[in-house]
Amino acid sequence: MRVGDIVMVRFLDHCSVEGLDEPPEFLVFGRIAHISDVYITIWAWCNADIDEPYNTEGYDILQCCILDITYLEPVVYEEDV
Repeated sequence: MRVGDIVMVRFLDHCSVEGLDEPPEFLVFGRIAHISDVYITIWAWCNADIDEPYNTEGYDILQCCILDITYLEPVVYEEDV
């Protein structure tokens, strides 16, 4: 795992959720922005509108709550080259 990798992270929400016996499972897709011994930061894309000034949202995910990380490959379309 390296800063800059594009990933899909499956994790358990580490915040308490009232009314649930088990923590809910979440998926986030994005780029790893920071790695520490305790957590990783993922910058996720919010929408595909290139006119939006802020198109990302950051998530700090505790390492102990991560169930799975899948590394993704960027897709390059011929018209983008």
